[in-house]
Amino acid sequence: MVSDLTGLPIANASLLDEGTAAAEAMAMSEGIHNKKRKTNPATKFFVDNKVYKQTLDVVITRAQPLHIEVVTGDWKSFEITDEYFGVLLQYPDAEGAYK
Repeated sequence: MVSDLTGLPIANASLLDEGTAAAEAMAMSEGIHNKKRKTNPATKFFVDNKVYKQTLDVVITRAQPLHIEVVTGDWKSFEITDEYFGVLLQYPDAEGAYK
């Protein structure tokens, strides 16, 4: 379809939207982080409470079959521990803030 629209002989169209990209980044981070940790793998992923709701929904959906616990909260008061393998922040946030 993209070839038809552009008139080009070949074309590529990404199927990744923001939520899917965030979920894939989470899955990739978990795999990379826990590959190095043979024992006691990290199972939590922190998501700031000001990411877009649809992004959070996709991340949670992707996390369930991977047995990843998604924890949401304010990134300013979040303290990372060994239980966490990654963090998702949005800039600017869903409210348009750059802080």
